[in-house]
Amino acid sequence: LQLIYQTYWGIRLLGQLSSGSAVLPWEHGTNHPTRILETCPAVLLRNLGESNAGYKLKHGSDAVREALIDAVLAKTGWTCAPEVRAAAIADREGDALDAVLAGLAAWRASAADHTAIASRLHLLAEGHIYA
Repeated sequence: LQLIYQTYWGIRLLGQLSSGSAVLPWEHGTNHPTRILETCPAVLLRNLGESNAGYKLKHGSDAVREALIDAVLAKTGWTCAPEVRAAAIADREGDALDAVLAGLAAWRASAADHTAIASRLHLLAEGHIYA
């Protein structure tokens, strides 16, 4: 619960400190060139029907990361450079794969109906995680 509140207020504060940026979904109607939003690799994986279990710091997790990135790319039609794919597979801590997943979630958020999300006030009490 503490992490949720830290993330929520961190994003809100970042939006106030950065002129020319909009924090989604609260400021969906603004025309700022920079958008700030929250993503979560595990939420994206779950939305794609994949699991986040076992891809970090475990024996054999490189095979799990390889299967995950291949499945995610196939399901979304995304591609990535071979060196990005290799880095995502080789990074035992999973941060490189998390970065790819966060980028994909942000890309998917660009097509989201932000007005509909912002109208669901119960989601905005803690924020909305884009996936």
